[in-house]
Amino acid sequence: MLTDISIPSLFVLYFTIYIYYRYDRVITFEGEPGVECNALTPVGLETGFNRFLTQLRVTLRRDPTNFRPRINKKNSALDRKQKAADQYFLLTEDE
Repeated sequence: MLTDISIPSLFVLYFTIYIYYRYDRVITFEGEPGVECNALTPVGLETGFNRFLTQLRVTLRRDPTNFRPRINKKNSALDRKQKAADQYFLLTEDE
């Protein structure tokens, strides 16, 4: 059974690969789906992904072997560490 968070998570993982290599700026949207929406100004890729992933409460890192994005397991050590540092989108391990 799919939960509310699983569909956006799949979306993030699939499209992050494409967006990461194709674009250097993104536009994020905030609001309540189907009710109200605000488009924010274009920002850098890392800032935009951090905004988006903060709303989903999902942390993402790059795999050190193949550099593809990976979603951290909920409440894992990496998940807690990234949330504490407010880094939902981690480009490198040393950040």
